[in-house]
Amino acid sequence: MSITTKRHVTDETPLYPLRFEPIYQYRLWGGRRLADLLTAPLPGDGPIGEAWLLSDRDDHTSRVADGPLKGRSIGQLLHQWTEQLLGLEISLPEGN
Repeated sequence: MSITTKRHVTDETPLYPLRFEPIYQYRLWGGRRLADLLTAPLPGDGPIGEAWLLSDRDDHTSRVADGPLKGRSIGQLLHQWTEQLLGLEISLPEGN
């Protein structure tokens, strides 16, 4: 599938309530109590000190957890549907 075709298919995908995969940060001072706060199981057995629920850092980008857009990064979504997601029209730098 070419980039043009892929983009065309994405343009036709309706937005839906998006849920993102959390990004867990292991910290020596962490623990396991975030599981109760998030009402979700934590990965592994190590001490989790932070749960990033939405991030657009280059090294830790949030990804859609389910549905037709599963795996897409928040940056990709913002580039494709800026106005629909943010409610305003802005220009994002190329490459996001």
